[in-house]
Amino acid sequence: ITSNTSCLPETGGDAAIYVSPMDAAQMADAMYDVATKDDLKQSMRTKGLVHAQNFKADVCARRVMDVYKEVMGYYNA
Repeated sequence: ITSNTSCLPETGGDAAIYVSPMDAAQMADAMYDVATKDDLKQSMRTKGLVHAQNFKADVCARRVMDVYKEVMGYYNA
């Protein structure tokens, strides 16, 4: 459960529940759902493990290198 602002939706992907940081009732509802719905918990675990693969060092390095190559291609064109 995290805020629906800033970079957090990118970080959590489809594995998180997003709430307004200003809405206590929405936060409480999300906490209740995660605490009481086993299928939701399992789905979040599975999606979280898959989404976390996007942040492995080799994946991040490759994506940064792809950006460098794209920029260099643009300037060398």
